[in-house]
Amino acid sequence: MSLERNRIRILREVGTSVPWRIAPPCDSTHLWHDRPMAAERIVVGSTGDDAGARTLARRLRDAGHEIVFVGGSQSPEQLAAAAVAEDAVRVAVDADSSALQRVRDALDALGADDIVVEPWCDVSDAT
Repeated sequence: MSLERNRIRILREVGTSVPWRIAPPCDSTHLWHDRPMAAERIVVGSTGDDAGARTLARRLRDAGHEIVFVGGSQSPEQLAAAAVAEDAVRVAVDADSSALQRVRDALDALGADDIVVEPWCDVSDAT
């Protein structure tokens, strides 16, 4: 079984949708060696509506990161499983503090205590 099929099988077993990837922007005026490779693989998701997560995914993509977008309405356990399956360095989550702690706890239970969990708050929405 190929690695990609195995990854999709794992994600389906934990109940999350198969994530789609946002590739870093391509600039045809530069040669491949003039642009740095994607800095980090980051899983981006939300425990509720995915509007904030989509905004974050675009910003991180534009900064040159490889993004694995798992969407909204994900449980903290699904986000943690996706991060482990994707071998991510960070998980950026649009969620409240209790859900962030549950993501951290799920990652610890999966033995992935090296993955950083980051909250997302859009300061442009703050009043």
